[in-house]
Amino acid sequence: MAINLDNATQTYNGKNECACGCAGTYADADTTTGQKRIKKILDADPAKINWVDFGNGEGCYELENREGTRVTRIYVEKVGA
Repeated sequence: MAINLDNATQTYNGKNECACGCAGTYADADTTTGQKRIKKILDADPAKINWVDFGNGEGCYELENREGTRVTRIYVEKVGA
């Protein structure tokens, strides 16, 4: 899977079932925390990274921990948005 993070906007790390922020935290992609999360995904086995398509070129890359209980996500917006 080719990962394109040119338009990464936010990152998330928390429980797998939730993305509202109550069971995890968000960080902008250009912050130190966001950059650490991006590095984690870039350094991961590509076979373990999923692309969740929101439509119109937007979505997120996600990587679950081994137990499947937590996830790291990188949100990407449409090119030219």
